[in-house]
Amino acid sequence: MAMKYDFDISNFTKIINSDAVPTHDNSGLDLEFGNAEITIKKPYIDADGDQMGNSIFILHDNGLCVSMRIESGFLFTFYREKKEDSFKSLEAASPEHIKQFAWQTWTAIVDYIEKAEEEGDLEEGRYPAFEKQFGIYGVPYDLERLFEFENEHGGGTYADGFCLTTIDKTGLKTYSEEGSFLRSFIEFATATAGGSTYAIWVINENLDKCPVVVFGDEGGIHPVAKNTEDFLRLLSYDVEITVGWDSAYFYKGDWREEESENREAFVQWLKENLKLDPITTDEEANLILKVASDQFADSLYDFLIK
Repeated sequence: MAMKYDFDISNFTKIINSDAVPTHDNSGLDLEFGNAEITIKKPYIDADGDQMGNSIFILHDNGLCVSMRIESGFLFTFYREKKEDSFKSLEAASPEHIKQFAWQTWTAIVDYIEKAEEEGDLEEGRYPAFEKQFGIYGVPYDLERLFEFENEHGGGTYADGFCLTTIDKTGLKTYSEEGSFLRSFIEFATATAGGSTYAIWVINENLDKCPVVVFGDEGGIHPVAKNTEDFLRLLSYDVEITVGWDSAYFYKGDWREEESENREAFVQWLKENLKLDPITTDEEANLILKVASDQFADSLYDFLIK
């Protein structure tokens, strides 16, 4: 099981997805630890349609700079000692004082975010902001209950790459700025550490009965669940969805042995509160995707083409 200070994709994503980091302000969260300035940014799409953010940038007043970023599903860390230097990859063989500085700053960031969330400094306004994006429809019952669970256990701790959040229409506008398009999708959560998102396709006033789709951070829009109930079962599989232009699928394989910190608590919550059984195999997960695709893919693609 991953420890909270482990520098890995799971813990990095938890920091990025924290409500301490602004969602609608692309300048991010600014912190100061000693002589170091830190900027943490959620993923966002810039005016040119490029994926930005998803990063932690650390600058010491002596010129030392460390950059941490998730890109294409991989976590990269680079450093430079002086402004005139080129960035180098931070590795085991890097200078000891560089590694020590990066580690001390990383642990300080983890402690800061954890303390802010424990003290409830972010509680006020979080649900109203989440609720507002659903407009006149209201938050689907299943997602409302999931919000309560996540509020207790933390985003990014029970399903790999997943966190409920508020998302503006910036990303959607890179596909189309047509009003009918923008009104038809409500993004509500991260799907991967790389910036893919989950959204409800609004084809019914009862959003619990609407399909859930995934928007790939590098392209591709695909149905993943026929309703929110099936979607919650998918989350129990605790593996990021893989999204391409032509398809989306789940693959866990033998390489991923560690599960998310609160995955068992989530599975138990699903059984006790929603009477849902967890997903345990690639085949089960992809069957849910297939059912959704068989029912909605053609009409979704026709809508997108229009």
